[in-house]
Amino acid sequence: MVRWADQEPATAPATTQKSTRTGDIRLHPIHSKLLGNDRKLWVYLPPDYDLDRRKNYPVFYMHDGQNLFDASTGFAGEWNADETAERLITEKKIQPLIIVGIENTKDRMTEYTPGPRGTLYLRFIPEEVKPFIDRSYRTSSDRAQTAVGGSSLGGLISLYAAQKYPQTFGLCCAMSPSVWWNNQALLTDLAADPAWLKQTRFWIDTGTAEGNESGKQLASVRALARLLQDHDLKAERDFRLQIFEVAKHNEAAWSKRFDQVLLYLFPAR
Repeated sequence: MVRWADQEPATAPATTQKSTRTGDIRLHPIHSKLLGNDRKLWVYLPPDYDLDRRKNYPVFYMHDGQNLFDASTGFAGEWNADETAERLITEKKIQPLIIVGIENTKDRMTEYTPGPRGTLYLRFIPEEVKPFIDRSYRTSSDRAQTAVGGSSLGGLISLYAAQKYPQTFGLCCAMSPSVWWNNQALLTDLAADPAWLKQTRFWIDTGTAEGNESGKQLASVRALARLLQDHDLKAERDFRLQIFEVAKHNEAAWSKRFDQVLLYLFPAR
């Protein structure tokens, strides 16, 4: 049986690998009163952040923060999100942006899925994480410049975050989202509350070599794209669906296509 990243331990095993961080990355401990636990926020700042103190930046809030920037803390490798952002910003292909990586905890499964703890986690981001980031850094208040995203269950909970807090998140990234969770309950939930969809821009993707049941992951992601179309969202303008041949469900696959996510959600102006 193929194991999914969602089934693995949330925290990384001990490693002797050196840090692979690139650019200006700052770590902040944060205590959640809502969840009653502690974790760190990983904050990537663009190369020009300290050059123009009048400038505000779009923000990309992402789950599984310890997997984004550093192979020494990622459970199964890293996304190289820092190297990718640095390159695309330097090449002037995307807007300079701030990426906030929210670490997962031992409660990852319940925090990243619908239920009492998942509801608290959804509140944690706009009520505790975002206010801290807005106080600490020069951020854009425009929802069209504020994204939430992740992979697997992180992709699932990102879709719920965009639905529950459309006034906060105008962009949503769902990489290999676990739409199949709980008999595709997400699709039922979105169909019952579709008004916000037209105000949000989506990146959705999956690989053809994902999942432990043949075709289940691919079919559920295609069903999500059809739901968006059924509510009059236009491909490319309002959402992009990408199917990656032979791509697996792991950090290496997500790292390879993270540049496409940034190019779609934060194109240079």
